Amino acid sequence: MNTNLHILTNVLIPDVVLASNTGNAVLLLREAVHLLLQPLPVELTRLKIYALEEDLVARGLPITMISDQVELIDYARFVELTIEYNTSTSW
Repeated sequence: MNTNLHILTNVLIPDVVLASNTGNAVLLLREAVHLLLQPLPVELTRLKIYALEEDLVARGLPITMISDQVELIDYARFVELTIEYNTSTSW
């Protein structure tokens, strides 16, 4: 069951996201894609991680460096995710 889609727009990860259970997901947008330049916190390994590919490209971040744990998506998939998850929370 997909419960909450946490939408991060900056590099600060709220504690509530780090404490999330399996079934939740994180979507990295805007400045939050910079989090992909370093190892993600171990607390996020139990969650599905998405990143908006357009935001990586806009910031000149190399897509080839992105972990296999992260699914790169487009805007159409972003909309689908907001439908698939029961709730979406922007941080």
